[in-house]
Amino acid sequence: MDDKIPAELGESGRDLWAGVANGRGMTAASRALLLNACRMADRLDDLVEKIGDRLTVINHQGTETINPLIAEHRMQYTALAQVLAKMGVAELPKPKSDKKSSRDELAAKRAARVAATKAV
Repeated sequence: MDDKIPAELGESGRDLWAGVANGRGMTAASRALLLNACRMADRLDDLVEKIGDRLTVINHQGTETINPLIAEHRMQYTALAQVLAKMGVAELPKPKSDKKSSRDELAAKRAARVAATKAV
């Protein structure tokens, strides 16, 4: 079976498939996981579009409440993150620069202060 991008996928799903499948030998199980992850990515796009700027809705009792699609978006996002982690592709690539990030520099300064305090 080839690793062509399934025609049913939307833009985010196609991007995810291309990014993950490119150059990897994929088993049937990994293809199934990836297909479902791509569907979730497309579903997240659909939910964002449906939510729009409607963060609250009026429920059947006439009370303003949080849009239930927000909770669904959160659950889909969590599920997508879990599938990607299971596939081992959830982490962002490391920066190619040898320069330390500002967070790394702050952590180094903090560690130096702690070490200086303990030395006294």
